[in-house]
Amino acid sequence: MGEDSVPISPTARRRRLGIELRRLREREQLTLLQVAQRMKCSDAKISRIEAGKHSTRTRDVLALLDIYRVADERTREVLATLAKQSTQRGWWVTYGGAIPDWFEVYVGLESEATEIRTVETHLVPGLLQTEAYATALIRSTQPLAPAEELTRQVELRLARQRRLHEHDPMRLRVVLGEAVLRCRVGDDAVMRDQLGHLAVLAERSHVELRVVRFNSPAYTAFGRPFAILGFPEPTDPGLVYTEHRTGALYIDEPAQIASFALAFDHLVAAALSRKESARLLRETAAFWT
Repeated sequence: MGEDSVPISPTARRRRLGIELRRLREREQLTLLQVAQRMKCSDAKISRIEAGKHSTRTRDVLALLDIYRVADERTREVLATLAKQSTQRGWWVTYGGAIPDWFEVYVGLESEATEIRTVETHLVPGLLQTEAYATALIRSTQPLAPAEELTRQVELRLARQRRLHEHDPMRLRVVLGEAVLRCRVGDDAVMRDQLGHLAVLAERSHVELRVVRFNSPAYTAFGRPFAILGFPEPTDPGLVYTEHRTGALYIDEPAQIASFALAFDHLVAAALSRKESARLLRETAAFWT
């Protein structure tokens, strides 16, 4: 794979296809049940297609486009291509058991996101972790994991970071609580190198990194870490991703996405400037000696 190439993500293609098919159905003012009756299938199947949860056969997509009175050949070709791409294997499948099912969905969506806004309270985001920090973190949270599995998880995390180093990289906006800089992961050298790495990344035009100090009135508003993923298609509202102990929650309801976006903007307003944040990162890195 070349440095400038972005691998196709079947997860993202399924989601994009579902969004477009739902938009077309709603344009025709048809219910799921009405479409299912014409397709001679269950309404649950149509719902799954629109949710992007499963790959969709090209013939089913073309049949839906007939129902939705889509005659434009370009539109039909684009959506048929999305259906074909939705059946491909994602690049991450080579990492096997190193990636749980609930996180596989996120990796697939992250692969084609053009912007990610993320808030972290205690740990460095995976896209910004050094190899040593990622290794120490995974080892501490999974002490019984075999060495080979640990290695695969670290390799996957580093592979995800390619999106930041492409010719046309994703835009990454990060708000960190000051605790991220103080929460020990690994030894002093790991922390020092990690914070130095963040300071270097913060100088890149496509990476906006800000820190909220402990003494900021906004610090108590952090709550649970979350990420807002944005995609290039104008009809795609994006989604919010947040993890819990045994899985993750994906939120795609526009009003809820707007609420998270507002929370993100409030934290940005309360954070240090990009320049001040980079300075704090360097100063704190020196503390870890």
